[in-house]
Amino acid sequence: MKGRAWGALAGASVIVLMFASAQGTGALWKSAAPISNDVLTAGGSTFALKVGSTVANAASTYTWSTFAGSAMTATTAVQMPLTIVNPATNNAALTFRLASVTATNANPVLDLKMSTVTSAANCPNTVNTGTALPGTQVYSGVATNAAYPVPANPGISLANGSSTVWCMRASVNMTGTTAGGVSTKLVFTFTAKQS
Repeated sequence: MKGRAWGALAGASVIVLMFASAQGTGALWKSAAPISNDVLTAGGSTFALKVGSTVANAASTYTWSTFAGSAMTATTAVQMPLTIVNPATNNAALTFRLASVTATNANPVLDLKMSTVTSAANCPNTVNTGTALPGTQVYSGVATNAAYPVPANPGISLANGSSTVWCMRASVNMTGTTAGGVSTKLVFTFTAKQS
């Protein structure tokens, strides 16, 4: 398949945030609910988990228009930082996780690598598949199999007013992709609970 170009991340990736059950924390909601207008309010308390390429543009529903590629080949990749924020307006720490990644089309099959980095500057967007992933790698595989941390782990704790940065890299899985000239979007779903 050398030399063939494949459409990949047409348009943009979409990030959806959900709040999960918060049993034992005193929160008043009992099941998953999508965040709307950046916040979830329960019993007078307001909670938010936001994501974006920077803290300044983080939101609860974030269209990641810069995490996109076209005419991708076996050696091209798209890499961007993703900043995950627990706003200072929250009254408590949150525990969060990347619960799932779905694709809008079966082709092309995309591989995803994720790492934690100390800042967005440590995740340059000019890379190819042979470039080492910066930071500490936490996932490598087919994008639609991605979850971090694994469900058996209680999640990643994030104090109110703090943030963390992930470096995300997508490339075309040439073995799994069976059609050329196609595109897909990735939807990243995060869950969070008050901790």
